[in-house]
Amino acid sequence: NPSYWGKVCFLSTPDGENCGLVKNLAVTGLVSTSLLDVPLDKLVDCGMEDIDDSSLSSLHGRFKIFLNGEWVGLCEDSITFVSNLKNLRRSLIINPQ
Repeated sequence: NPSYWGKVCFLSTPDGENCGLVKNLAVTGLVSTSLLDVPLDKLVDCGMEDIDDSSLSSLHGRFKIFLNGEWVGLCEDSITFVSNLKNLRRSLIINPQ
């Protein structure tokens, strides 16, 4: 799987019946041990609206924003929101992990 490139060592992955059962972490793999909170004000800067500010009728036509499995807000233009969020990550204003 190409998404594992640099994370799983393919050279030491076993063949045969154990294939897919054992995976060894590659030298370039990174393991995060702590969760970092993304400040919600940075998401608001990207175009997110708080759920508290929205009524049930205003949910139509808007996109839900989830952070670590929790519904934190809404946005009208998802493409612009994602683009702004990527720019914040690339400029290291928010943690890229």
